[in-house]
Amino acid sequence: MMQENLFPDPAALHSKVIQRRQDFDALFDGFARLRAVSYVVSPELLLDFLNKRGYEALEVVVGENLAEAYQQELAQKGADLTQQLAERLEKGTLRILIPDRTLHTKLYILERPSQCRVIATSANLTLTAIAPKLISRRT
Repeated sequence: MMQENLFPDPAALHSKVIQRRQDFDALFDGFARLRAVSYVVSPELLLDFLNKRGYEALEVVVGENLAEAYQQELAQKGADLTQQLAERLEKGTLRILIPDRTLHTKLYILERPSQCRVIATSANLTLTAIAPKLISRRT
């Protein structure tokens, strides 16, 4: 049997142009959990989700398998940032996965008790990505 329509409620599918930081915030604020696949990730943005936005848990697949370069970047950012990430990893509220091959996918699944939002975008999970971008989401 073939499914007639992947999105039976057209109102559930939206495209949004990120024109300012508040547009990004509105999409990601108010959720408890983020599962993400992103080519690159800003460590500061991970901590922003956990410390400022109040996310309970993040699970991130980082598509750029540059573990050594990432360690060097963290060393340049300072011990405090690295310590905060390490504490979150130990607590289990942050999980970072590195695949065997490079992934360019940018997919974000946001969860809260009454809602799940899926965001497919060209934007990585970085501070730079908060700049204006076209994204699609399904709520």
